[in-house]
Amino acid sequence: MADLTLTCSVCKKTMTASEYVSGTVKCASCGKDIPIPMQKHSSGLTLKKDPPPEEKSAAAAPSASAAPLIDPHKASYIKEDQRKVRMATLLKSLSWAVFLLLGMALYYIRYHNGLQIVGLPNIPLADLKQYGLIAIGVAYLICVIMAVKDGMFTGLLAIIVPLYPFYHLFLVSSAVFLRAIVAALLLGFGLDFLLFLQTMGSEWGSKIHYWIGNV
Repeated sequence: MADLTLTCSVCKKTMTASEYVSGTVKCASCGKDIPIPMQKHSSGLTLKKDPPPEEKSAAAAPSASAAPLIDPHKASYIKEDQRKVRMATLLKSLSWAVFLLLGMALYYIRYHNGLQIVGLPNIPLADLKQYGLIAIGVAYLICVIMAVKDGMFTGLLAIIVPLYPFYHLFLVSSAVFLRAIVAALLLGFGLDFLLFLQTMGSEWGSKIHYWIGNV
């Protein structure tokens, strides 16, 4: 749209004014106020004038206080991740509670008065040691199976390398409750387990030495 051409109603002088001017302008000759006519379309509707360039740039610039738009799918993923984190934290706290309660109970039974329950026969300490070693052995086999499921290489290490299944359980696996139970068993019967391994190692060492010497 071009500039507007205005005619003074008093002195009949003509002048031009910017298309963005509204209201009235003073005549340059006599000083009379000249009203700015409304710009109309051929259909008779009033046309909306384009704002000045500085207003356009201000309107185009995003407001600093406007809230950023978030993809609904991304928001759902964020909520799901937060739920998983809260669940993992809860399971970890529960596993610590299981370890503390079960570990203290097994430690007290092993190193104090044994298992004495009112109304039931007392279980000798030697039998308790046997049961503890059996429980640790079962847990060891479960750890081997878990290592095999995690991969062929880790499974091979668990089968060949002694005590590697426990390493895999405590430092690699995410089975927090099994970790708590095994840790409690080792707290109560870990010394008996080490003595058992030492005895088995001595026996196997003697057999291998005898076999080498007599071959």
